Amino acid sequence: MELQNNDPKFPYIEGPRNYQIEAYENWLKNDYKGVFAMATGTGKTITSLNCLLNLYKVKKSYKAIILVPSIALLNQWRNEVESFNFRNILQVGGGNDWERDLASYVSSFNWGNKKDLIIIATYGSFVTNKFQKYFKRIDKDFLLIADEAHNIAAYNIRKKLHDIKCEKRIGLSATPKRIYDIEGTEALNDFFEDTPPYTFSFDIEKALKEGYLAEYKYFPVLVELDSGEMQEYIEISIKLLRFFDFEKGEFKKDPMVEILLLKRKNVIHKAINKIACFKKILMQLNKIDKLKYVFAYVPEGYSTRDDSTEKLIDLFIKTAADTIPLLKMNSYTSDDDKLDQILRGFSEGKIDVLFAMKMLDEGVDIPRAEVGIFCSSTGNPRQFIQRRGRLLRKHKDKPFATIYDMVVVPDMSNGSSDFFNMEKKMVKNELQRVAHFASLSMNFYDSKTNLQEVLSKYELNLDQIISEL
Repeated sequence: MELQNNDPKFPYIEGPRNYQIEAYENWLKNDYKGVFAMATGTGKTITSLNCLLNLYKVKKSYKAIILVPSIALLNQWRNEVESFNFRNILQVGGGNDWERDLASYVSSFNWGNKKDLIIIATYGSFVTNKFQKYFKRIDKDFLLIADEAHNIAAYNIRKKLHDIKCEKRIGLSATPKRIYDIEGTEALNDFFEDTPPYTFSFDIEKALKEGYLAEYKYFPVLVELDSGEMQEYIEISIKLLRFFDFEKGEFKKDPMVEILLLKRKNVIHKAINKIACFKKILMQLNKIDKLKYVFAYVPEGYSTRDDSTEKLIDLFIKTAADTIPLLKMNSYTSDDDKLDQILRGFSEGKIDVLFAMKMLDEGVDIPRAEVGIFCSSTGNPRQFIQRRGRLLRKHKDKPFATIYDMVVVPDMSNGSSDFFNMEKKMVKNELQRVAHFASLSMNFYDSKTNLQEVLSKYELNLDQIISEL
């Protein structure tokens, strides 16, 4: 088919990359269904839209619904869709007025006028009865692309899956597996009729090796609990000890285990010594003139010190202002207005440090980010993977990325043997993500040196942890 000026086309003159062609071919073999498990920054959006483009070349028409987890991604996806020259786009969610246009489309569709349409909707809007009453009358003809597809297995979305009749489906995620949610992971796999290693996989190791992601230096920084936090941590650990199976090296299945583990994680999450550590990192960056294009992921919630009700993010921002008075800063949270302008200001260098909690976890594309400071001790590997992905996107002016990762590992080495054995298992789990990321960095031996103290205390070997992954 000869392309006309208004026909959809691949946005780059060199055409799709070899792995993007491979993803389409694998999807075709799997009867137009499957998960693309691709490292953040490797072009999941382009890869899926190339599949839609190939459908268009055969059918001479296009119909798709794209599901996204946030309003920021509504606009980002629209830009990508338009770059392919797909024209008729309807955004659902984020305050967009869509109902009249969708009702009109459905009406003409049922009369046989099946014109081209791409719907970009937030997951929250997609599951509403208001949207479903229209979409279920046309869904069979639509390709469904689920961005950050692990969201589709959340309970409120999962219960709607059996009503979705889209025959062609693509799930996009750097982390398809839902940690601590076996049922949700199975629901995702069932919906896309796929199982690990999935229809197409492109992991971070391969992406770095082939030059699709920026190389990086990684500095894990150990942070200690203060005496009050350590006492609280020990008290919770004593309760946890009753539920630990020493023969299997794991906790018994009990609802109380989850409650106690969350309480312990909260102690680590809010560790007050992170503030001093953050100040030290800022001073180091200032000394080497790298205090620009910096992301700082900080803990959610409020400080529990001295009956304070101050938000933790505000404490970190104040610390930065006191440490480097001329530093240009802003935050990226649900409380902030004009988020697009904030991201643009950061990308243009008008903001030196951008503070965030969870808002930047999924999908937001900011190639200029050069330095990451991870102050939030997330127990969820997905969040860590998403956050590091924000830093590894390539940019012509970014020779490499730098990541500082605060790792809180309480010192239980002087406790009883039972305490030690339980904590050793927990420390090893925490160090698995650190070890894997360190092993792919430009400065692996620096990372090993930084972790040696805790490795020695718990009789662990970093190389062995890596080999077991």
